[in-house]
Amino acid sequence: MVCFGSEIEMRRVAPHRAEIERATGSRLVLNEPDHLEAFMDKWTTVRTLRDRGFPVPDSVLATDPGAVAAFLTRHDLPVVLKPRHGSGSTNVYVVRSLRELEVLTEYVVEPLLQELLLPDVEEYTVGVYKSPRSGYLGQIVFRRELGAGLTYKAEVVRDPEIEATCRNVVESFDVWGPINLQLRKTAAGVRIFEINLRFSSSVVMRSCFGFNEPELALRDLVLEEPLTPPAIRPGYAFRYWDEIYLEPGQYAGGEAAFDQGGPKGTRSDNF
Repeated sequence: MVCFGSEIEMRRVAPHRAEIERATGSRLVLNEPDHLEAFMDKWTTVRTLRDRGFPVPDSVLATDPGAVAAFLTRHDLPVVLKPRHGSGSTNVYVVRSLRELEVLTEYVVEPLLQELLLPDVEEYTVGVYKSPRSGYLGQIVFRRELGAGLTYKAEVVRDPEIEATCRNVVESFDVWGPINLQLRKTAAGVRIFEINLRFSSSVVMRSCFGFNEPELALRDLVLEEPLTPPAIRPGYAFRYWDEIYLEPGQYAGGEAAFDQGGPKGTRSDNF
């Protein structure tokens, strides 16, 4: 089984999925190219969800002066400007002035303008698994905070509105496998702003709380076993970055070991 977490790889490989599977005997966890392209485009995602009656943030193309002018009569600054295509929060900006909007519209490739969804503390990332054989299986909801474009704080929560909305979305489209939905919960309710048809950066966090998407996919797509809904455990996850600084002589491995990539074994045994 081949798992994908990179949209660049997915876009390149998806058109050749059947050919690769026949030639190798492997199973590629990839949806049809049309679905992948639709959900990789944030503008198409919002329009498609809106047309089916699902809650999304008010959005317009930032390159459409008439649409932007009408948008700014509906929403006060600040607002959000982001690229139609992208991931990891790259080139996503909170715009606080008309001058910023003018400059960033020129800077960001294919810019999309959206209302700012508040409060910040009500952002969620939801992992859903849908089998191509038996349909919707289950989901896990994280309330999260972002750092460097990734989830770095996550709390497992139960929220009936979020769970029902995400299930309805997934069951409304002919997609399967691991599906990641990103949303905020505002005073007006849930607003979905992104859908990823891939293994997302939170997959390891999810597995620690009982929602192991790679295992589900393996049992479903390769072993073709009957699946049972995962039992989700409550809890919290934290990511952090660490740096260590040493004076000469403090590193037991020595210069030679450093040049060879560091000592083997545990860090505590060598520092």
